[in-house]
Amino acid sequence: MPSAGRTLALTSVAHFVNDGNTWLLPVAYAYMVKTHGMPAYLAGVIALAFAGLGALASPLVGHLMDRYGKPLKLIGLGMGLWALGLAVFGYGVEFYNVPMALAGAVVAGIASAFYHPLGSAALALSYGGSSGYAMGINGAMGSLGRSLYPAISTALFALLASNYLYALASLAAVSLATSIPMFLCEEAGVRRSGRRAEPSERADMRAVATLTAVVFARGFALQGIAQYVGVVLVSYFGYSFGQSLGNEITFFLLPAIVGQPLFGYLSDAAGRRTLLAGTTAGAALSAVALVVTRDLYWLPVFGLFTFSAFPLTLSLAGDLVPRSSTGLATSLVWGLGNTGGGALGPLAMGLLLSSMGLSGMYVMASIALASAALTALVPRPPKRSRVPLFG
Repeated sequence: MPSAGRTLALTSVAHFVNDGNTWLLPVAYAYMVKTHGMPAYLAGVIALAFAGLGALASPLVGHLMDRYGKPLKLIGLGMGLWALGLAVFGYGVEFYNVPMALAGAVVAGIASAFYHPLGSAALALSYGGSSGYAMGINGAMGSLGRSLYPAISTALFALLASNYLYALASLAAVSLATSIPMFLCEEAGVRRSGRRAEPSERADMRAVATLTAVVFARGFALQGIAQYVGVVLVSYFGYSFGQSLGNEITFFLLPAIVGQPLFGYLSDAAGRRTLLAGTTAGAALSAVALVVTRDLYWLPVFGLFTFSAFPLTLSLAGDLVPRSSTGLATSLVWGLGNTGGGALGPLAMGLLLSSMGLSGMYVMASIALASAALTALVPRPPKRSRVPLFG
C-alpha cells in the first residue's frame, strides 16, 4: 500500500479504538449513578480528571512528535496506556471503588492525549492541502468507534455475567492489540535541515492561540452536554441502565460517521472556518431543541454537529503553521482547546444539572453560540498543495 494510504489505514483503526474507548466512560458514569447511587457531581469530577490529564499531556505529546517525528509509534504507546487505564477503571466501576475509578480515568486521560494530535499530524504530513478530506474519512472511523462502543460495552456487560470489569478488560485487550502494528510499522519521520527558520516558515502562534480559545469554548459547551447524555437519559427521560441506553447513545453518535468525511470534504472546498462556525451553532441549537421538545430525534442532530470537529479544527490548525510545527499546533488546539474545554465542561454541566435541571443546557448552548461567532477572529490560512487520497 502506498505510504499515504497506509498511514490513513493505520490511523483510522487507531481512531476507531481511541474514540470508542473515550465513550466507554460516560456509559459507566450512568451505570454508577443508576446502580451504585453515585452523585452526579462525582461523575463530573471523574470526567474532569480524565479530560484534564488529556489536556495537560497533549502539548507534551505534540512536542515529542515535532522532536522525534514518529507519530505511529507514539500512537502505539497511547494504545498501551489505554489498555492499562480501562482495566483499572473497570475494577473501580464494578466494585464501586471511586479512587480506583479515578485512577483509571487519570491513566485513560493521559492515553487519550496521544491519538488526535499524532493522527492528524501524520495525515497532514502525508496529504497536505487535501488533509481535510483524509481527516474526514479518518474521523468517520472515530465516529464509528464512538457509535459502536457504548452498545458493545453494554452487550459485553450482559454476556459476561453483568460484570463491568470483565467487559472493560475485554476492550482493553483490543487496545493492546491495536498498538502492535504501530510499533512494527516503518515510518520515515520528519526531516529537519538544522538551519534557522525563515520568518515565512515560522509558526504563527497568535493564530494558533486564537483557534485554541475558540475550540476551548466549543469543547467546554458541547462536550459538557455530550458527556452527560447518558445521565440525562436515565435521570430525565426515564431510561434504565441496559442495552436500550447503549443503543440510544449509539443512535446519538452514529450520524457523525457520515458527517465527518462530508464536512472534511466541504472544508477543503469551502473553507474550514465557515464550517466550524456553522457546525458549532447547529449543535447549540439542536441541544436547545432537545430540551424544548423532549424529542430524542434531536440527539443524532446534536451528535452530527458536535462530532464534526476533528477534520475541521485539526486540518485548520495544520494549515496555520509550517509542517515542522504541525504536532505542536494540533496538540495545542485539540489538547488545550477541545480536551481542556471538555475537561471543565462536564464539571460545569454536572453542577448546572444539580442546581437548574435541564435548564442548564441553555447556558451551555449560549456558550457554544458565542464560540461560533468568535470563529471569525481566526485568520484565514494560506493554501496548501494537495495529495491524492490513496496516492
